[in-house]
Amino acid sequence: MHVLCVNDTKAFLAAPTQNDNKYTRGVVGIIAGSSDYPGASILVTEAAVQTGAGYVRYIGPRRCEDLILSRRPEVVIHDGRTDVWVIGPGITQLHVDQRFPLITTILSQASQYTACVIDAGALETFAQYAVTHKASYSHVVITPHTGELLQLLHSLQVNEVKQDSITAHPAQWAIYTSHLLQCCVVLKGAETFIAIPEDNNSEQSLCLSVKAPTFWLSTAGTGDILAGIIGSLLAQNKNRFINNQQRITAIATGVMLHGYAAGLASHVLTERQLIDPMQSTIGMMNSPHKYAGHPLTALQIAHYVPQARELIMNSLLVKEKNNRL
Repeated sequence: MHVLCVNDTKAFLAAPTQNDNKYTRGVVGIIAGSSDYPGASILVTEAAVQTGAGYVRYIGPRRCEDLILSRRPEVVIHDGRTDVWVIGPGITQLHVDQRFPLITTILSQASQYTACVIDAGALETFAQYAVTHKASYSHVVITPHTGELLQLLHSLQVNEVKQDSITAHPAQWAIYTSHLLQCCVVLKGAETFIAIPEDNNSEQSLCLSVKAPTFWLSTAGTGDILAGIIGSLLAQNKNRFINNQQRITAIATGVMLHGYAAGLASHVLTERQLIDPMQSTIGMMNSPHKYAGHPLTALQIAHYVPQARELIMNSLLVKEKNNRL
């Protein structure tokens, strides 16, 4: 298992060039939110936009559409050309049933997209689909927390697993699930573990870990923000993936960006700590919680994503300059 280093993230956080347009910068399609949880649709779309996707589209209930447009009028409210789908945040079982044909169509065509990020209400739908339709789903990223992973495994009749076991051995269960479903697993927690088979149908695994810089992240909606960030970064880097090593590094970059934004939002991290080469950002992540910080909200994390992205890139540029001196 490898701990993600800030230097690993550089390729996936690069700024657009003069040859880019809204489509080359990545198109994210989002299926999220419901009448019970309309806020999830706002959180995911906000995160996708703030992370830098060139084009974000949304499919969901009318109430969610109205809420999104009141905050983000640049979001497009209809189906169409899409590089990456984010499916599941805030979706209830009724909404899954209503959208089941669309979701299964997307899953059946998963290899045609750069990625499909599956979260929350759509996790079990994907799991059942994957065990029924055996194939490589390296393009699919599932983002459960430990409780959701337990529920997913029980739905697949892996009844011997207990909550305590997943909590005690998260990397092991992330790897196990990645092989079971032949997909990428992002097992969320204070330390997030990202696992994917090394190659299609390989028995070998790639596994990365990213520590959160603040425990204030444990609040409602932060997982929805993470799904939007990962989906947006994957869409922006759609032409970079030639193997699963690059894919898992890009996904882990999204997890790190999420953590840095939370660190800035809660004042656990400061601009100086992120950009000063004497205060290594990876050091801050490996020795978090030096400062207590303060509570944050999910939307605040999305607000700080652009700043976190800029500061990470600036810190790498400063280090490169110093290395040349």
